[in-house]
Amino acid sequence: MTFTVNGMKSKKLVSMDIDHVRGWAEFMDRAMIISLIAVIISAAVLGVTTWLSIKFNGAVRAHESAAFDRYKAEMGRHAAQLEEQAAAARERTGELEQSAADANERAARAARESATANERAVELETDAAQARKRVVDLEKAVEDASTRAAEPGREAAAGTARPAEGQGAPERAASNRDQQPSQIVASLRKYAGTKAAVYVLEEAPDAAAVGSAITGFLTDAGWAP
Repeated sequence: MTFTVNGMKSKKLVSMDIDHVRGWAEFMDRAMIISLIAVIISAAVLGVTTWLSIKFNGAVRAHESAAFDRYKAEMGRHAAQLEEQAAAARERTGELEQSAADANERAARAARESATANERAVELETDAAQARKRVVDLEKAVEDASTRAAEPGREAAAGTARPAEGQGAPERAASNRDQQPSQIVASLRKYAGTKAAVYVLEEAPDAAAVGSAITGFLTDAGWAP
């Protein structure tokens, strides 16, 4: 009985070891299947991730290319605007330079005209001074002529009152009358060509004689009375 029992116990142990190994085999199969599934899932995830990465990179590159194109277009428009502004600035600078040149030319012309006007003013002042001197000389000459024109009447009256003073006095008086007009004519001849107007402002016995004498002096001196 003992052997039989022992034989039965040994069979049970062997049977349990086979079941245990079989269980481990099934577990390993399941683990391998699970591992294979995990690998497949990982590969799928990796592929999806790679595909998404490629798509994302393509989208990023497309966005960057579009942004760069927009930037280039914007910079091109900005450069064109800057070129137009530079051209307008150059044109404005040319206009300002031309205006400055014209202003300098006008200033130089005004300076020349001012210098000419100053010279003309000096000449006119000189002519005016000479004219004033001629007027003074003329007034003096007219006064002398009036005085000398009145002297013949006074001398004639004095000769009538003193008929017995001798025969030499009338000759000296005639000589003096001839010498005085020649001196007047000589003093007036420096201003020959001057126009003069002779007026008789008061009635007097010798007014016509004085006017005629003055007119004769001026005519002899080359004036235009």
